Amino acid sequence: MDQTPHVALYPSPVQIFLILSLSLSSLRDALESLLATTRLVVDPFSIDAIDVAMKLHVSPYLFFTSSAMCLSFSFYLPKLDEEVSCEFRDLPEPVEIPGSVPVHGRDLLDPVQDRSGEPYKKILHNVKRFNLAEGVIVNSFMELEGRAIRALQGEEPDRPPVYVIGPLIGSSNEPERSECLQWLDSQPGGSGCSCHLEVVGHFLKIELMNLNEWPKVHMGYQKSK
Repeated sequence: MDQTPHVALYPSPVQIFLILSLSLSSLRDALESLLATTRLVVDPFSIDAIDVAMKLHVSPYLFFTSSAMCLSFSFYLPKLDEEVSCEFRDLPEPVEIPGSVPVHGRDLLDPVQDRSGEPYKKILHNVKRFNLAEGVIVNSFMELEGRAIRALQGEEPDRPPVYVIGPLIGSSNEPERSECLQWLDSQPGGSGCSCHLEVVGHFLKIELMNLNEWPKVHMGYQKSK
């Protein structure tokens, strides 16, 4: 790990890629000491660890912790990169991601908005290697992203099978309530005011259960702008 730079040469994703790449030799040593039935599960940042697994004849799997739609975009990105010459944010038409509604290029993930940048190059390198996995595990479920999951599980040459295992959520032995909710719990019963804000065109639609609270809500909204 002596090669790890002490300063941020690039945005943080590149630092993560570099640190994990420098750990591959230690990973190889660990895998060599394990049983032949061992499977290696990597995340998108450490996809290069698949090379170590293949050399040791260990089956590699990819664990994708984001949404199925994001996974579908990851598989689609290499093709999009070949077909498009401009920045994605400048595309005149929405991007047709398999299993998803069309998405404007400007609404795609921030790291892919600068195609000349190092983060984009690393992401493109990594997603091109997703097909090397023997299977992809994604944190989603059919009731939430049925359309995207069906697209991922459809027959596609060279694409590994996709397994949905969600929802996986964070847990804690002592769940903490946010400071805001704790404050609300401490207020007298019936003292709350339900406020629904909805933007319609350039107008703000406000629905209140207690219209007498309108001056306070209006003042709070103005201060928040």
